[in-house]
Amino acid sequence: MKKIYYYPLFIFLIVFLADKIVCIPSLLESGRRHYKAGQNVLLGINPVWNADKIKQSNGTTTISMFGSSRSYLFHEWKDIPLKENYFSKPFAIETRSIVKASDFLLNYLLIRSMEKTDYKPNLVVLEFSEEILNEKSPFTFKSKSEELILNSEELISILPYLEGEGRRNVIFKILFPSYNYRFQPLLAVSNLIKGKKIEEETLFVEMIALMNEKQPFDPKNVGFPLNSFPKGDYQGRIIDYTNQLIKNDILRNYKYSPNEEGVFHAIIDYLEKNNIPTVIWEPEVHPYYLEKRKQITGGNHFQELKGKYISETSKNIRTLSFVQDPLQCDVFVDASHISPVCIPEMSDRIFSVAKTIPNFKN
Repeated sequence: MKKIYYYPLFIFLIVFLADKIVCIPSLLESGRRHYKAGQNVLLGINPVWNADKIKQSNGTTTISMFGSSRSYLFHEWKDIPLKENYFSKPFAIETRSIVKASDFLLNYLLIRSMEKTDYKPNLVVLEFSEEILNEKSPFTFKSKSEELILNSEELISILPYLEGEGRRNVIFKILFPSYNYRFQPLLAVSNLIKGKKIEEETLFVEMIALMNEKQPFDPKNVGFPLNSFPKGDYQGRIIDYTNQLIKNDILRNYKYSPNEEGVFHAIIDYLEKNNIPTVIWEPEVHPYYLEKRKQITGGNHFQELKGKYISETSKNIRTLSFVQDPLQCDVFVDASHISPVCIPEMSDRIFSVAKTIPNFKN
């Protein structure tokens, strides 16, 4: 009869060991298909890093950008005219690493993914937007950690930076990955027997096709100067769009997320540990939206967190805020986005800051 007491422990060990077997990368991949957008980006980014690695070996200074739609504006410029020559060699700006619905967790994983191909860019340019710190946003650590498949090494790497529910969820994922990732044993066996790879699947192939090279700037996307918005456009692009962001999108039900802060801290530590020269910048937004955002978030989070986590004597990281020091270019597409026509000035200022990084070799 006493042996009965060991049954629960025995069952637990079987489940635990089964999960460890599932953690074998090829097995986990085969039994957990139909990935969402974020996972497809992570799976598809390696060819991009390999291409950049080749450019670098051929004498090009490589710059990798990470951020949201506010960073994606750089993708609209095939050749950005700069006022000065900031680089001693030809340079290439990688914008295919920018994910519009972005968050710190996805950026952290993308930055870490460069290591898998033994690639380190000459410079990382990372966006910091306050909205990422909203725990109730559709694009958060909580939602992305449910969507993405993180291996044990990635989960363990962020664990010390989390607290509360975020920490508990990560611990549970480490212990029982097959449950959390909806592992399907029959699908795994089928895919392994047939030798089917994720690279051959339609969704993955389509995602790769979308990761196109930068396009020439389209004048149709200019927008309007700050004080020259037509009445109807100001109502739609500024006032109505601001209300949408507050009520239904990135600022809805605002609650500050310590876990988003934690992942930002993890990014800083990773960049420092691996001596990756980086400029972390805060985008400018329309004054109307900026004021509404301050009323909700309290503002100044960029200044607070950079003071908390980035050493003034860092040899790798510098910061730049276009909220604190706005651009001379005052053209906006909408409440949340500066016009692409302002990218040359933004680039000049970002790269002038980059040249002050001790470990930046251009």
